[in-house]
Amino acid sequence: MSFLAPIYFFFLLAIPIVILLYLLRTRRQVLIVSSTYLWKRYTKEELRYSVFKKFLKDILLILQILAIILITLGLVKPAMFFSVKAKNVVFIIDTSCSMQAKDIKPTRFDLARERALEVLDSLGRGTSISVFASDSKTRFLLDYTTDKRRAKDVVNNLYPTDTEGNIIETLNYIEKLSKKPDVIYIFTDGAFEEDIPYTLPIELLTFSKDDNNVGITGISARDTGIKGEKEIFIKVKNFSKNKRSVPLQIWEGEKLIDTTTLELNSKEERVVIVGPKRFSGVVKAIIYPNDLLSIDDKAYLTFPRVKPSVLLVSKENPYLEIALSLADIGVLDKVESFDLEMLSKYDIVIFDGTAPNEILPGNYIFIGKIPSNMPLQVVEVEERPTIIRVDATNPIMRFVDLKDINIKRSAVFESSQGENLIRVKNGSILWRYEGNFGRIVAFGFYPEESSLIESPNFPILIKNIVDWLGENPSPSVAYTSNVITLRTREMNENITITTPYGIVKRTTDDRRSVSFGDTHKVGVYSFKSSLGNIDVGVNLCSFSESDISPKVSPREFKGDTAYQERTILNTDIWRFLALGTLGIVFLEGYLFYDRRKVN
Repeated sequence: MSFLAPIYFFFLLAIPIVILLYLLRTRRQVLIVSSTYLWKRYTKEELRYSVFKKFLKDILLILQILAIILITLGLVKPAMFFSVKAKNVVFIIDTSCSMQAKDIKPTRFDLARERALEVLDSLGRGTSISVFASDSKTRFLLDYTTDKRRAKDVVNNLYPTDTEGNIIETLNYIEKLSKKPDVIYIFTDGAFEEDIPYTLPIELLTFSKDDNNVGITGISARDTGIKGEKEIFIKVKNFSKNKRSVPLQIWEGEKLIDTTTLELNSKEERVVIVGPKRFSGVVKAIIYPNDLLSIDDKAYLTFPRVKPSVLLVSKENPYLEIALSLADIGVLDKVESFDLEMLSKYDIVIFDGTAPNEILPGNYIFIGKIPSNMPLQVVEVEERPTIIRVDATNPIMRFVDLKDINIKRSAVFESSQGENLIRVKNGSILWRYEGNFGRIVAFGFYPEESSLIESPNFPILIKNIVDWLGENPSPSVAYTSNVITLRTREMNENITITTPYGIVKRTTDDRRSVSFGDTHKVGVYSFKSSLGNIDVGVNLCSFSESDISPKVSPREFKGDTAYQERTILNTDIWRFLALGTLGIVFLEGYLFYDRRKVN
């Protein structure tokens, strides 16, 4: 026995005070009478009840002392240590996309959550409970607690995401914790390839009945190399055991651009090609399989039209910088040396008087020098070349007048690919390319070594080149749980992000970069900044989630993980002590009233 507030034992000092008051009570007055004849009967009754009266007087005092003791016990909060069976129990709730399948009504996840609450109710007193959610990420929601109500609130607030699952990663995380669980309850549909390890104390509860599902498992686009046209590739697979007839529609914005019906055998995958075409805005692929999982029935590609970001690799060229400032550019950064890691951050890279040995696919302007792996060769360097022909029909040369333009010297290019925009006697001095390397414009001469920079034709030419390089960017596509990173024009700029589940705000950092990772729902995510609106399609496209057939069987853990633990008990005992004190008060009142009747 222990006491949580022993200071209140001082309340027992009230007992001597009660005894003192009892000793000082009023005594009967003694009188002398002439005869006791008439008192004989009363004297006999007095002798008969004298013992009881004496006891009655003493018991009232005892009851008062007992009431003080009970009140004191209530104040000092008595506690007892005793041994109980206690467990450390972990709950893992599968919140991956396949848990939204409706082969179990209303969904697999709803039944799994209901079963988890039932197991919580069945746990014994003193059980420590921890809760995890598992999808593409391991989410540690609740540390060990004996508060069942708190654990239930956490489970009730869970919902399934549109992401892939990874139960094994969650188990690996739990294994590294310092406090080891005695039992791990996993609530899942079992729709994952890798089996659960048998070395862990796991009780596996699975929720699935059927495999009837057809899903879009991939979407992508590629350049055809012809006038900015692209082809879109859509993969659709039948995961069920039966042959399925599946309608497919392709939408570009609000316009239906293609439709077909796919006849798919069991486990068959088909690739549908849309295009070639110049796409713009949001392209959406939808199938109508009438199956058990709807999240994988749609996929998105977005073709944003925004002001391009430009990287100028140059030591010093004020003429070029002024011309670029007049072009319709979103971001313009300047560096003296180039690193391949910079390539992914910019839509266009301009090399002025320098060039890497080799390039990766992208959008480039090369001035004076070219990489070795380009489909272009320098045949000679010509002094004061004479312009023979200008391709005025090409959009790059629109409104550009090269009459009376003098060039000091220029490298002369020769190529079997691309287009010659400015021709001289032995080849080209301005060349344009669109193909596997992306989009490229190559100058054989330095503009500052010509009279072009003294003419308004130079900024017009640069603007036309930038517009052409940036007019047909690569489609934006991501997958659920991916982190989307975008650049902005200003540092610490406020970005408004419209998601399928609401609107959120973000602030860019000092590198003019914003990262957004809350992509747990399929749909289009719109980023609004000073550069305009950038839409990014976020898709599931997952074999493991679209294949909703169970891969593992239910499993019950048979081990005895209970152990004896000394636990303190303090269950508001003051309530019972208060009731006992109240009973004593009533008993004392009754005895006092009965004594007066006897007297």
